[in-house]
Amino acid sequence: MAIFTPRRRTGAAITNRQEKTKMKRIKRIAYWLAFNGIFAAAVYFGVVKGVTGAQRIASFMIWTIFTMSFAWFSDDVVRYAQKAGVPVSRGINFAYDIAILAVLVWFGWGWSAGAYAIHMLFGDRRFVKLPEPKDAATQA
Repeated sequence: MAIFTPRRRTGAAITNRQEKTKMKRIKRIAYWLAFNGIFAAAVYFGVVKGVTGAQRIASFMIWTIFTMSFAWFSDDVVRYAQKAGVPVSRGINFAYDIAILAVLVWFGWGWSAGAYAIHMLFGDRRFVKLPEPKDAATQA
């Protein structure tokens, strides 16, 4: 027996599954905001303000993101990411990436800007609808 049962508004038929889906989406958005906020702060303080430690963190994050971007060539990785759901829209993600790229180019971080631009190109695959995989049994 439940000690406390929260009251729901009349007419709002929200199932437990819908609440879990909503919480997962909020969690993905929070992770996106946290990671990209830390990355943007490292780029700002490292590239713009010239803080040496932040420069090293930003450089490490850029090149790590660059190497991890090659995983987007795999259709399985793209399908897994699409199944999990994209935390933000394509436009918000693109605006964020363009802002980071503009700062890197403006302050002369050419190699890092190139690596980040390649990440932008490869990472865009998660927003593209892929054809359904064919079963091995149907191909024979």
